[in-house]
Amino acid sequence: MHRKLWLLFVLLLLSVQGCSAETDETTDDEEDVGETVDPLTVGPTWKMATLIFTHLDTDYVSGGVKHHAKTAMGAAMIDDVKGYADQAKTEWSKWNNGRANATMDKIVVSEAIRSLTKTDDAGHYWVAPEDVAAQLDKYAPPGKYDSLFVVWNPASANPDIPICCAYGFGPRAATNGATYAAVPTAFKGGEAYVHEWLHGAGQFYRSHGLDVPDPHENRTFGYLSGAPVTGSWSAWYKALMRGALLRGGTVVGYQSSVWRSGTPRKWIGGSYPAQGKPTLVQPAIRQAETQGNWVYLEWNPVTKTSHYEAILTIRKPDGSHGASVSKYEEPGIDRGNFDYLYFTKASLCDAAHRSGSVDLSAVRIGLQLWPDKQIALASNMNVSGTFDCR
Repeated sequence: MHRKLWLLFVLLLLSVQGCSAETDETTDDEEDVGETVDPLTVGPTWKMATLIFTHLDTDYVSGGVKHHAKTAMGAAMIDDVKGYADQAKTEWSKWNNGRANATMDKIVVSEAIRSLTKTDDAGHYWVAPEDVAAQLDKYAPPGKYDSLFVVWNPASANPDIPICCAYGFGPRAATNGATYAAVPTAFKGGEAYVHEWLHGAGQFYRSHGLDVPDPHENRTFGYLSGAPVTGSWSAWYKALMRGALLRGGTVVGYQSSVWRSGTPRKWIGGSYPAQGKPTLVQPAIRQAETQGNWVYLEWNPVTKTSHYEAILTIRKPDGSHGASVSKYEEPGIDRGNFDYLYFTKASLCDAAHRSGSVDLSAVRIGLQLWPDKQIALASNMNVSGTFDCR
């Protein structure tokens, strides 16, 4: 969203956001997450809708080349998406443990998506609300829904449209007052939907002054990664959605009082001083170098986020930029008090061959790194060493 996930993530990673219904059954509904409030007082019902856009017909640019994408969803894919939407509603209710209810309409949209929006300078695309404004007005006019999920298929023969992640944010005029998330069909299972909903709902509640952490603040509260067996962040989501977190000795998260305060359609909790999103800082890069068949990146952790955007760009002899390779994901954190990522030599050599006017015997690379989606906080460094890509 503006922060995504997966995210997982955000981006969650595909493996984190794409847990199946069978995988979720391995989690314990009754596990003790240190709940701080009685779940029996239920807040207002969240009205949700998943808009399934079965067709896409638009131009886009990748690697400096203009392409045309024309994609469609078959009946099996549409059924799968409907199942993921239902699963999201089930998981959402399970993880908040009775503090709020939800409904989920599933709307198949036959009108094609005619435009896409870039999410970053690396050339990733998503379906912004402005890209489907007419359909939102038709199927989800102001006041009808609290949360919207737009599902689209980026798979194309020309080639696949580059995406970084699922992407979600809070209510605004362009979303007709609902939280909004765009979820590519590559994200399977309900967890990706819940993750992006948490981005949007968190922004909504924070705008009313309530301390509701973003789903990428997991490490701030001691939740380092998904469970190794299930690939799910359900333990973190349960703690967040049940108000089982402490910040400076104060209970934060989706307590019953937060749920009862209202939804985007109907705010009933009063007025509070506005509170902004978590403040992030520019990452301090410790190391960026070629190591055998890899580029290794290492930096000091940025608190209040778990995901980073890392972009490696081919440097041409004249100083201009060639093609790029990027990642948006949770870094490695197991080697010490620093974060790290690897990129493969093969991916960089592929970018070098696509760049033109590059000395393939000594390919030079530049790095940009920023926390979550905060491109204004990008750190820059030239990667030490070169690759022989002949």
